Amino acid sequence: RAAILDTLHPGDIMGFRGHTMLYAGYDGEHYVISASGSTGASGNPMLIGSCAVSGLGLKRHNGRSWLDSLSYIKAIRQAF
Repeated sequence: RAAILDTLHPGDIMGFRGHTMLYAGYDGEHYVISASGSTGASGNPMLIGSCAVSGLGLKRHNGRSWLDSLSYIKAIRQAF
């Protein structure tokens, strides 16, 4: 997956079931922009309803990272 991420450009779309993200770029790790419904420690979620820039190392409720959960990537290319 890391090799595929290295080919992406900011604005490309990726995600997993129930969550879509925009690729933001690489600065020591791969970053994405996504809507965030809640955040916080397990068992103590805080509803925030906003967008956030995050690394793909974030853990889901099932314990898997966002990187390990990726199920699709759609490269978006625009010609000007």
